[in-house]
Amino acid sequence: MQNNNVKPWYKLWWVWVIISAFFFLFLICIIGSSASSDTSTDSADTTQVSKDDDSDSDSSKDDDDSDSNDTSDYDSNDESTDTNDDSSSTIDDSSSDTNSDDSDSDATTDQQSALQQADYYANDANMSKAKIYDQLTSSYGGNFSSSDANYAINHLDGVDWNQNALATAQKYVDDYHMSKSEIYNQLTSSYGEQFTASQAQYAINNLN
Repeated sequence: MQNNNVKPWYKLWWVWVIISAFFFLFLICIIGSSASSDTSTDSADTTQVSKDDDSDSDSSKDDDDSDSNDTSDYDSNDESTDTNDDSSSTIDDSSSDTNSDDSDSDATTDQQSALQQADYYANDANMSKAKIYDQLTSSYGGNFSSSDANYAINHLDGVDWNQNALATAQKYVDDYHMSKSEIYNQLTSSYGEQFTASQAQYAINNLN
């Protein structure tokens, strides 16, 4: 005879206890896997940061070595680098005599504007000839053509480049308290003031 008192399986409490236990075990496994993945990611990021720091440290050492190799003694009687400085200049000085004969009335609008900027850089900012040229032709500066920049520089009147170098050197002394050797390197550097060796030496010899 069939027993009508037997409950269906889903009404048995111990069945739901077993199901709940399996469910919680499943959640614990998922959470543990996620935590392990996060730990691995953090470890990889830490390793990458450590490599980047090592790379930056090596780069800094290389820069220090480069700066050390670039430092040289300046000699008040040594002007042997003048020829190299003059020959490496990008400014076309060979046409200066011809251009200086041209009247300002024949100048184009861009040439007149370039000359005005060059006059400010030379007489107010105490820049070197090479640096003025770079400033005039730079896309972040005057953005003038090479010919307009050369016209402007060749038509500058009464500029004493030695005095410009001296004024710049004096500013380094007064504002940044730099040594004479460091000032000389800054004055002649192609990434600095771009004065010639003789102009830089004049400045060093006449510092207050």
